[in-house]
Amino acid sequence: MEPQILNFIQQVAKKLSNVAFVYSPPRVMKPYPQFDSDNIYVFNHSIYDLMKHCDVHASISSTTALESNFMGKYNIFINIDNNSIKYYGSILDESYGCYYANTPDEFIELFNKIDFTVKAKRNDNCFSSEGNTLVKKIH
Repeated sequence: MEPQILNFIQQVAKKLSNVAFVYSPPRVMKPYPQFDSDNIYVFNHSIYDLMKHCDVHASISSTTALESNFMGKYNIFINIDNNSIKYYGSILDESYGCYYANTPDEFIELFNKIDFTVKAKRNDNCFSSEGNTLVKKIH
């Protein structure tokens, strides 16, 4: 699915040229992808360090969606083949600042409607306060 994600991001970045996109490739990906948009940056750093500085996290179904929600960040899921909704649709919805985009144009529309002066609401049903466990079993 990685080529589909890369193409999706490229299309969005071209239309949101005033927004910086940071792509954190999977550790196993070599060589790193090349983008032809000046506003996409590829960083092979800890996703958690990058997430602290972002306004929106985008993914298909990565568990970092839960962690970004825990940090009060918005999620826009790249809903390729409905995989995002299948995985997170029952627990992360608009009430928690989580949106599902089927197309690059939908992604842009969702991005533009976010009020960045307010943090996303955290879904505390996903998180545990017991011991060292942060994420509850959700399936």
